[in-house]
Amino acid sequence: MINSLYLKNLQKHKEFNVDFSPSFTAILGINETGKSAIRRAVSWLLYDYPKGKGIINNKTNNCQVDAIIDSNFISRKRDKNDSINNWWLNGQEFVKPGEVPQPIRDLVKNSEVKLDADKLN
Repeated sequence: MINSLYLKNLQKHKEFNVDFSPSFTAILGINETGKSAIRRAVSWLLYDYPKGKGIINNKTNNCQVDAIIDSNFISRKRDKNDSINNWWLNGQEFVKPGEVPQPIRDLVKNSEVKLDADKLN
């Protein structure tokens, strides 16, 4: 389960933080305010989708997504010039691995985090 999520410079979000309820959390808002970007942030952090740099806010050069999932701290940072495209899991850094690091894939596989693959974009 995702316990909390933090976004920085990700699409429409300059900074966004949410703690999720164990039973139910709803994110509501008017059109074009960044609701879908929250879902994309989770997908980008855990599944490396969407690819590329389009997830970075147009007014900045880098972005970051942090999450606590089942008491594990996962973070990902990326910049537009490709000097940073790294993940962290509980303090261990994975430098430009080219795909989601195996320990993070294992964590996601064994957690309650599920996204509808048809709606990731």
